[in-house]
Amino acid sequence: MKFFPLYCLLLPLSLWAQAPTSLTLDEALRYGLAHRPDLRSQATQTEVSRAAADQARNAWLPTVSASADFRVNTQLQTSVLPGEFQNQEDPILIRFGTRLNYLLGVSLDQPLYQASIRDNILLADNQVAQRENQEARLEETLKLDIAGAYYAVLLHAEKCSLSQAAVVRARADLADAEVKQAAGALLRQDYNRLLVALRNAEATLDTDTRDLATSRRQLNYQIGLPQDAEVIIADSLAALIQAADRPAPAFEAENRTELTAERLLLAQNQLNLNKALHSNRPEVSLYANYSLQHLNDQFNPFAADTWFPYNYLGLRVNVPIFDRYARRASVTEYRLQIQVNEENLTQLRRQLTNTWDQARTDRETARISLSRAQEDITLAREVLETDRLRFREGALTAATLAASQYALSQSESALLTALYNWLVADLNYQKATGTL
Repeated sequence: MKFFPLYCLLLPLSLWAQAPTSLTLDEALRYGLAHRPDLRSQATQTEVSRAAADQARNAWLPTVSASADFRVNTQLQTSVLPGEFQNQEDPILIRFGTRLNYLLGVSLDQPLYQASIRDNILLADNQVAQRENQEARLEETLKLDIAGAYYAVLLHAEKCSLSQAAVVRARADLADAEVKQAAGALLRQDYNRLLVALRNAEATLDTDTRDLATSRRQLNYQIGLPQDAEVIIADSLAALIQAADRPAPAFEAENRTELTAERLLLAQNQLNLNKALHSNRPEVSLYANYSLQHLNDQFNPFAADTWFPYNYLGLRVNVPIFDRYARRASVTEYRLQIQVNEENLTQLRRQLTNTWDQARTDRETARISLSRAQEDITLAREVLETDRLRFREGALTAATLAASQYALSQSESALLTALYNWLVADLNYQKATGTL
């Protein structure tokens, strides 16, 4: 049951235009994954991480800015020069500048070498991978929930069908009993025993009907439909059992999203360690500026010889000298975190292997139980048919017939439970092998 990112796939237009009225299991999975707000929210968070990664890459691009400064000097600053400049004793008062001073400029700052930029890019990519893995884990969980809800509807629908058949049989047997009682061939106590069997069958049908309605509402919730939406289940238990009866997929622990999540955390801490180790490296950047300055006492920006350009180009080097031992503390912290991640990976692999082994055992047990239940139901039906015939012929008591009815009811219930347990065990096995 392996799917592509199904929320990106298009369903038939009829499914998107309105609430679906008939769904197979695969269609329910596609519809649910496309309409669950929690999965759409997780996908949006992944897009946010991708945007942050793009922003981290853009750090290598130059920063270009333009500036404009329009100034009116209401009173020019006075400077004092010694009188010796003009061979006089008194100091000389001079005012530099003009009344109007306009400045237009463009500046550029281009990083040439910064270890932190590369580290930040790798960390941003790691964050994207973590978000994608979280999305895959949520999708896996939702598949399990949707399939379980779908199976529950099938189970309770089949229970209702069997309960209805049991009511029909009980009414037919009670009708035969009424004929015999009228003819004096049946005791009142035996008649009452069959009457109780009918009432029990009707009560079981009522319970199964309510359980079916509840399971339908749960399925609607899981696939994102209104609670009162009418959905026709297109698959049958028999068809799903046949589809699930296939060779078990091989176990590959590395396919599990839980293990991927821990590996990504390990990679994140390794990247953080590298960033801390690189924090004492120098940073080199290029900067440049081109400006035009307008000087005039009158407002006339188009006057000749009033605009004066100037520009410069420079190389900036920043070398860390002392960071109050912050680098040492960070390196120690991330090395310890890496040890924790490595131990977690070892334990998680053991745990996932144990989970797979248990899922494999449960799947095989469910298969054996299903095979036995199928044999039992065949036998119980044969016994009941024979006993009903003997009861009509007067060769069997009502008590024995009621016991046969009860035995068939128990066998039917056991078969449905075995069917459901097999499907759920197969789902859990797929999850354990990372193939859900």
